[in-house]
Amino acid sequence: MNILVGLLLAFLFFVVLGALLDKSRNNNENSYNKHGYGKALSNEIDKIFAAEEKRRNGNLISIVGGFYRSWEAKRVIKKLYTCESVFLKEEPDNPYDHNAIMVLSKKGLHIGYVAKHDIQTVKDRMQNGPVKGSVYDIADSRYEYLIELQPMEEGDEEYNNAIYFFNERKRIEVESRKKTELRKELGIDDIVVLAADDLLPKKKYSSILRLLKPVFDADAQDGNCYELMIYCCHYMQDYESELKYIDKSIESGQFNDRAFLNRRKYQVLRLLGHLVSNDQIENEKAGVETTILELDFFNRIVSILSDVVDPNRIDFRDSKGLFAVNLDNNIRRPICKLYLNNPDKMFIGLINEDGSLLKVRITDISELDELKDDLLRPINKFLDKPNFYAHGY
Repeated sequence: MNILVGLLLAFLFFVVLGALLDKSRNNNENSYNKHGYGKALSNEIDKIFAAEEKRRNGNLISIVGGFYRSWEAKRVIKKLYTCESVFLKEEPDNPYDHNAIMVLSKKGLHIGYVAKHDIQTVKDRMQNGPVKGSVYDIADSRYEYLIELQPMEEGDEEYNNAIYFFNERKRIEVESRKKTELRKELGIDDIVVLAADDLLPKKKYSSILRLLKPVFDADAQDGNCYELMIYCCHYMQDYESELKYIDKSIESGQFNDRAFLNRRKYQVLRLLGHLVSNDQIENEKAGVETTILELDFFNRIVSILSDVVDPNRIDFRDSKGLFAVNLDNNIRRPICKLYLNNPDKMFIGLINEDGSLLKVRITDISELDELKDDLLRPINKFLDKPNFYAHGY
């Protein structure tokens, strides 16, 4: 009898224990799912299976080599997002593998290669028509990622744009290499140093022109060459040629100081008589309006001082309510300050020996001629210290 009671109690114990374990398991599963862990794991597993299925079907391709691309390309790779379109371009002239297939971004940037073991798969797909890629998985720390091959319609606009941008990049790279080689052949760096360090301070502008002529004939000039040419033309008062070189420098993007070029351009345009209205002057800073009157005063000051100091050394800075004339593009080398915003009450600020400012009423531009000694006073101490490197030499 005791044995039967014992067996019954043991049976009841295991039944209760089993019920408690089932409840605990259910609670854990509910908690796991509540926090999304189960769903996330399920999704990741589904993705892995889907990727394997796509790879078996020849649709999923590995992209490698991103680690060896430019920093610009690496930034683009890091920003790739799922389903973003990329484009494939065969590279038969690749020196390491004539079967190589590069991957291009929408902007034509080279962002990797099709992995070697996937090249034949891609080529087989290309036999049936053009294909492109859709990013399947984002890049890892090696800048490698997966793309899914998709059919591409003939004349795909994004593809055509990518190829155009790619070809433009290649053209610019080739031209840059050629220009670098040509610059070495012509010894342009040595020419610039000789011109800026030796000839320019001695005002040997005709010698500089002779040195620069073969450089410009070969179209191998840079920002320093343009600036030297602008200096030469300005000293010789060949303002038409100076304006041409200013415009070419701005157009090419090869300049050391865009603000300087703009100031010089308006000065020359006024000297040539092409500027006749304040509306023709585009002011870069809000609240600052360079005027015809200010340019006329500036040009008159340059003319007065040009027999003593190289006119290339005289520059101006315009600000709200003040037009400053400086030496060597240096605000610490002031020649004078003009206050011309009110034509009925105009003043010129002259620099005293101690550096203080003396404001003198002026009613007409012709009165500047009588102030030559006052204008020369602050710059006499600088005349034996040429500063032709102010704009980037």
